[in-house]
Parts: sequence; C-alpha cells; structure tokens
Amino acid sequence: MPRRVYSDLRAFFRENPDESLTQVAKDVECSMPYLSMIKWGTRQPALPLALRIARRCNVPLESLIRSERPFAAAR
Repeated sequence: MPRRVYSDLRAFFRENPDESLTQVAKDVECSMPYLSMIKWGTRQPALPLALRIARRCNVPLESLIRSERPFAAAR
C-alpha cells in the first residue's frame, strides 16, 4: 500500500501522534526547536534539509519552501 502524502508538516504530526518531533528532528539531522519553527511556518529550511523532511514525513516539498519570506525584513 502506498504511503499517505500529507498536506504539510502540521498535518503529518497531527495524523501521526506516535511520531515525536524529537525523533523526526534526529532523523533529518536538525534540532528539535528548528524543526518546530519549520512546522509552524516561522522558519524556512534550506533545500537539502527540506528534501530530507519531505522524504521522511512524506509531505510535498512545496509545503516546506515558499517563494516569499515568512516575515518582513526589519529596516
């Protein structure tokens, strides 16, 4: 049976309560706080990390990479 594709990282964790943020962060080689920020959309990962997250959590790469910055730059 094919793996389910989740719409984004929040959906993955919501629908997989046995998956811990800590374990996924370890699997994709990033810190748990940073993965949490990616999950909530406050940070955008570099492409290599985004690819690892997309593969590990079966989410579309597009859900992790946005064309605009998450916050306006301070001036």
